[in-house]
Amino acid sequence: MYRDNPRGIPQEVIDYRRQRVARLRLAGLSSREVVAGLAQSGVFNPGTGKPYDHATICRDFNALDAEWRAEAKRDTAEHKARMLAELREVARRAAMEKDLKAWLQALKQEAALVGANAPVKYDLSGIDAAIDRELARVAAGGQTGDAGAAAEEGARPML
Repeated sequence: MYRDNPRGIPQEVIDYRRQRVARLRLAGLSSREVVAGLAQSGVFNPGTGKPYDHATICRDFNALDAEWRAEAKRDTAEHKARMLAELREVARRAAMEKDLKAWLQALKQEAALVGANAPVKYDLSGIDAAIDRELARVAAGGQTGDAGAAAEEGARPML
């Protein structure tokens, strides 16, 4: 029995409903609009013969979101693996042909794909002092930004 199926509803019924819910959701309908859309198209709760309730459709939304996220992860991993295999083939051929430029380019792309490059570092040590100067200028009633700096230096601000 499924966690979101405590009443033992056949999985085929749930799958059919979720397929319909997915179509309506992908068309941009809200959960309440999906409830109405299912009823209008003749899809009713087989246990009651009435339209599905909002809570059921919300559970379907959550289940579909989880399924779609898992598919996206899997598809991304498969795509990355395929790209990695292709890059390795390019590097192998480049090495056989003694094409150093192509080989290095393939290695560079492979490193970027697998995240082997060191992160880019930025020196932000001077930012605190610049913020303090700007805050002091504002507190003193001065202008902010480039116009304030230009006025402070005696220059005319650019318009």
